[in-house]
Order: sequence, then structure tokens, then C-alpha cells
Amino acid sequence: QNDGYGGFNDYDNQPRRRKGEPETPNHVLLMTILNPAYPITVDVIHTICQSYGNVLRIVIFKKNGVQAMVEFDGIDPATRAREGLQGADIYSGCCTLRIEYAK
Repeated sequence: QNDGYGGFNDYDNQPRRRKGEPETPNHVLLMTILNPAYPITVDVIHTICQSYGNVLRIVIFKKNGVQAMVEFDGIDPATRAREGLQGADIYSGCCTLRIEYAK
């Protein structure tokens, strides 16, 4: 369905993940930084992610809190990073990571 702006909206026909259903792994992670008491930069995110695999791209969003999209060169390193960093604090007692696979 054309939205009149040159794009297409097909939200009603998109598969939705129900609460409790597993996420579909992919090579891009969405990291939400909870309680960001210190500045979160591309360098900070790269430093915490690089030990899990080759990081191709990082984009930081600061609209509603702080979020980062991190693109790895494969699903395996993204999965390792998600498992290793989920719930971790970037700095002691703050900047806690909540990580999901990007949609």
C-alpha cells in the first residue's frame, strides 16, 4: 500500500514476534543503554564489541534515551556479543546493556 510519500506501508502483513517467542538471529544488534550516566560514543561501543568479532558499522541514536545499532560480519559474532554483553554494565553501576537482534 503506497503511503503517498514514495514509500510503502505493509505493517499489517509483517510477521510479529509474540512475547516469549525467540528472536530471529541476524548479524545486526540493537543495543539499548539503560541509565547512560556517561557519554556513549562509537568508540565505546566498538571497544566493548570488538572482542566478539569483526564490527562493520555502528550507528548511535539519541532520540529516546541512547541506542546503538551494531553490525557484525556474521551471525555468530553477533550472537556471541549478545550472549556476552546482555545485562552488562559498560561502566560500573550504570550504562546497562539490553540487547536484541535488529528487525
